[in-house]
Amino acid sequence: MKVLGIEFNANQMCYVVIEGNKVSYEILDHGKIALSSTRSPSDLKTFQVAVSGLLKDAVPEKTAIKQKNERGYRSMGPTALKMEGLLLATIECEVEFISSQKLQKIVTAGAPKKFVDEALKAAISAM
Repeated sequence: MKVLGIEFNANQMCYVVIEGNKVSYEILDHGKIALSSTRSPSDLKTFQVAVSGLLKDAVPEKTAIKQKNERGYRSMGPTALKMEGLLLATIECEVEFISSQKLQKIVTAGAPKKFVDEALKAAISAM
């Protein structure tokens, strides 16, 4: 199964694409896509085009998103909410939101970069 794992962090969407199963998987791609400004239609469009390109290249069977609170402690900011909305409007595969509590139980062999560790855990959890 090919899974796209995502974590929204401030103005960045950190992602990892893995293929395999929970026990044995291969990291196919990883990176981050930034949204420069939430008030600029051209920046929003640039972000959406980059997300569309990622989805076209990766062709995930499932997408796992690290769940964040909508309000209160450790909640998503307006930039992350817009990025999540643009992703959800663009994506065509099944989407699963993974809680932080569930991610704490996942042990990885190590993410290629520290910034994609939570996205990797989300992807493994969704397999």
